[in-house]
Amino acid sequence: MPHLIIQENVPLAPFTTLKVGGPARYFAEVRTKEELSEAVAFARKGGFPFFVLGGGSNLVIADEGFGGLVIKNEIRGFAHELADGRINVTVGAGEHWDDVVARCVKEGWAGLEALSGIPGTAGAAPVQNIGAYGQEARATIAGVEAFDVQKSRLVRFPNKKCGFGYRDSVFKSHPHTKRALSTSNANARSGVGAGPSRYCITKVIFSLVPGGVPHISSYPDIAAYFKGRQDIPSLAEVRKATIEIRARKGMVIMPEYESFMSVGSFFKNPVVPREIFLSAKEKSPVTERAWHWELPDGKVKISAAHLIEQAGFPKGCFQGNVGISPKHSLAIVNLGGATAKEIADFARAIRDAVMKKFGVRLEPEAQFVGFAKNPLD
Repeated sequence: MPHLIIQENVPLAPFTTLKVGGPARYFAEVRTKEELSEAVAFARKGGFPFFVLGGGSNLVIADEGFGGLVIKNEIRGFAHELADGRINVTVGAGEHWDDVVARCVKEGWAGLEALSGIPGTAGAAPVQNIGAYGQEARATIAGVEAFDVQKSRLVRFPNKKCGFGYRDSVFKSHPHTKRALSTSNANARSGVGAGPSRYCITKVIFSLVPGGVPHISSYPDIAAYFKGRQDIPSLAEVRKATIEIRARKGMVIMPEYESFMSVGSFFKNPVVPREIFLSAKEKSPVTERAWHWELPDGKVKISAAHLIEQAGFPKGCFQGNVGISPKHSLAIVNLGGATAKEIADFARAIRDAVMKKFGVRLEPEAQFVGFAKNPLD
């Protein structure tokens, strides 16, 4: 493999926002589709697992590290074209997400402005179907290009084939992924939630509105920020508002703002049948702040932050080197020197307390890598 550089025993903690985890047995940075193909071939030939690392903002890596190949996606690129009155923006998976948003806002292309300030890379946008303040990536994604590990070739997905759901997609939970691609040997840790993946994203195509009206949702924080405004804020103003709101919650990783070592929101907001919500509501104190939202299908989305606080884990509480962010109840933070085990134990204690009090099971938004089994079970 003349073009690909394979390193050994590379510490992974520095590549994550949580700053925990052991080394990768093998590590490679890929900047082209050809290098990505070579990296996957290297792992398959060696019979060990691999996973693709983007910005590392959603990962909890085991203290033992990862016993296979970590592929750091550095595939870049930014191009655009006008088609049917919209701007199609093609972005390399390794581009920094907020840089992409900033550039689109500067150009006057609407559709991504409320997703400002989210850490990570563009390739994670479709995997996680990232969302915030009333916007989700799936609303603007026209298509995704990915390397199909099973077939060893590039494939393209139109929006409807991406299987988008709440913080989910076909790239994250494809039913054939683990069955078809398990290359782990008996001594390798394949990881939980981020083991061998069938699709390695190379680029994403967004369909945006040139000169479009910015997204102003009914989300309370956004509405409060622009309360009293008679005119429509600009895209740049909505971006600025979104970043400032996220910063107040400690969810922005930028030099000018205070930040914490975390994965952002550790748990998803649970969506439950109405009867389970009504049972949880009886056990929750009355509050003026909205903590649940009715959905069109009759189910109810509940604020995980509210459940966590009411289950005995308020902002700023801690246990050893791990705690809850003083700015947001959904962020589990590394206070300095924490281990992955400490993070997982703390998260499990939160999940169990919420289940015991409300009968609602919290599902992690964070992905676990290098663990022999799900550390929350």
